[in-house]
Amino acid sequence: MAVHVIKKDQTAEFDITKGNESWLLAKGTTVETTDSYGIFIDYDADNTKLTVAGTVDVLDDGGDAIYVGADNASIRILGSGLVRSAGDGVSLEGDGASLTNHGRILITKSGEAGVFANGKANTIENDGLIKSLDNTVCISAAANSPWRTTGRLQAIMVYSAIRGRITP
Repeated sequence: MAVHVIKKDQTAEFDITKGNESWLLAKGTTVETTDSYGIFIDYDADNTKLTVAGTVDVLDDGGDAIYVGADNASIRILGSGLVRSAGDGVSLEGDGASLTNHGRILITKSGEAGVFANGKANTIENDGLIKSLDNTVCISAAANSPWRTTGRLQAIMVYSAIRGRITP
C-alpha cells in the first residue's frame, strides 16, 4: 500500500481517486477551501486510509470537510487534527467505513452534522470533540452503523445531538 504525505497547504478541494493507498495530512498543514469539499475520497477509492494531523477547513456554505464515497475507507483524526466546516464535518457515504476521532470536528452552520453516516455498516468512534449547532452525529436509519464515544458531543439543540439508530 502506497503512503502519501500532504505537507503543502492546499487551497482547493483535495481529491483521492485511487484506492488501497494511505494518506496523511501532516500536522501544521491545512486544506482550506471554498469548494464543495475539503478532502473528497472518490467512490472508486476503496480501502483508502486517511489520517488527519493538520486542519481541514471548508468555508463554502454547505460544503463537507471530508466526504467519503469509497467503501471500506478508514478515517482517523489525531489529537492535533481539526476538521471545520459550514457543511458536514465528515460524511460517510460508502459502506464499511470507519471514523476514529481524537481531535476536533467543529460545524459552523445550523442544519449540518459533525458526522453524517449514510453508508451501511460504518463504525464511528469518538474520543475527541464533535461540536455542532444542531446535530453532532447523524446516522441514517438504513445505515445500521455502530458508534462509541468517550469524548464530548456538544450541540446547541441538545435533543438532536444524536439521531438515528445507535448501538453503544
